Amino acid sequence: MLPNLPVLFAAGLIPFAIAFVYFHPRLFGGRHWANVANLSTDQANKSVSPVKLLLSILLNVFLAFSLYIFSVHPSGVFGMVGGDTTQLVDGTAKAFLDEYALNYLNFGHGVIHGAIFGSLFMALPFYGYVAIFEHKSWKYVLTNYVFWVISMAVVGGVVCAYGWKWAA
Repeated sequence: MLPNLPVLFAAGLIPFAIAFVYFHPRLFGGRHWANVANLSTDQANKSVSPVKLLLSILLNVFLAFSLYIFSVHPSGVFGMVGGDTTQLVDGTAKAFLDEYALNYLNFGHGVIHGAIFGSLFMALPFYGYVAIFEHKSWKYVLTNYVFWVISMAVVGGVVCAYGWKWAA
């Protein structure tokens, strides 16, 4: 199984959609985020430069790809044959894929993996580090932590359900 790159690129936009709702002042609590981040209203409303926006999209695509590796288990077979797609057509790799390839390739499985990946391996260590060394409040850490766990759960669900394709 190979990554479906258009889906992974689209999944890189999911955190933006979630952020629009999660951090919007009138929808979910953007003022709370600005307060715990010690941002004035002017600073919170300041637009982001196109370079920073493109960089954040690229980082989100990297995140989607890492969730692909973490949640689409049959992709490991591709790595075990050294990236040679011809070996997926016959032999042991084909037999394995024929029997197990479609197991757990659904949205719910990806949500579980995204939430675990987000809560234990990404958001918690990174924001815990920020809290310790940058002296941020627990409210700041929790606000961003919950956002990233939700985002990674949804990205994981999309990637697991649609982010793969059969080797050509």
